[in-house]
Amino acid sequence: MIRTGLIAWLLAKAAPAFAGAPELSLPIDCQLGISCFIQQYVDLDPGNGARDFTCGPLSYDKHKGTDIRLAFRRQIKGAGVRVLAAASGTVSALRDEMPDIAQGDSKAPDVTARECGNGVVLDHGEGWQTQYCHMRLGSISVVQGQKVKKGAGLGLVGLSGNTQFPHIHLQVLNGGAVVDPFHPFSATTCGDNTQQLWMPSLAYVPGGLLAAGFATAALDFDEIRQGPPILANVRDDAPALTFWGYFYGLRAKDVVNISITMPNGEHLIRQSFAIDRNRAIAYRLTGKKRILRRWPVGQYAGTVSLSRGGILIDTRTVPLIIR
Repeated sequence: MIRTGLIAWLLAKAAPAFAGAPELSLPIDCQLGISCFIQQYVDLDPGNGARDFTCGPLSYDKHKGTDIRLAFRRQIKGAGVRVLAAASGTVSALRDEMPDIAQGDSKAPDVTARECGNGVVLDHGEGWQTQYCHMRLGSISVVQGQKVKKGAGLGLVGLSGNTQFPHIHLQVLNGGAVVDPFHPFSATTCGDNTQQLWMPSLAYVPGGLLAAGFATAALDFDEIRQGPPILANVRDDAPALTFWGYFYGLRAKDVVNISITMPNGEHLIRQSFAIDRNRAIAYRLTGKKRILRRWPVGQYAGTVSLSRGGILIDTRTVPLIIR
């Protein structure tokens, strides 16, 4: 009885601060963990450090939103990927004038006071707002004052503002204060995730694979982040055979294993990589140059895995036909 009464009292104390809190759906038209990934969460560290709502490192100092990313920059081209209203509301502000150029590029614009890039702000009433950042130039499909339903299209994911990868930054505000939708009832403490604003609740994934694939050369980081072709087959005179993995949320002492298996079941190559420090994104690649006149024809397989403390975090196997 004492325990039940205490819980009821705590909930009653918490409720007024979050009256009218919206139930949020995913603000991007993708399959979480398959075609999009949560790269970073709200920073709950009140000092100069950074920690996400699980006390983990998937954030950075003073980060105020949830970053849901695409694997490759090429995915913002063409039809693109839609940004969706996480809850019904009214468009209270927008901007659609900034180029899709990543920070660090020689042509990147000054984003001072415009870090959000192209974006939309929705008002949900009772002091609640959601802000959608880094949208594609010319893609915003709503106007100020327009009422939109949950799941309605707002525009497309882009690369505008203060960003280096294609994603939608969703910021949730209540009375102007940042609220972590994964951990809404505490502004600074972490570790407890019994309640969320997401409906249904979203799982925390502590890092993993964005993508993996074969190539016929050693790819550099820029080729990986732009998005190399995903090869299903190659000729038997290919100059080399390589297999790469593209990761997010790596931690120091993680272990990456990559292998290529030949049609006869033997390994063409196996390699293990120890991660030296926390890395928001990284790639690893292994392979061999062709030394025979032709590669043996048949089905090959590339496998990449990420382990942490001896526990498998993520793995992927990709087939390839050499003919």
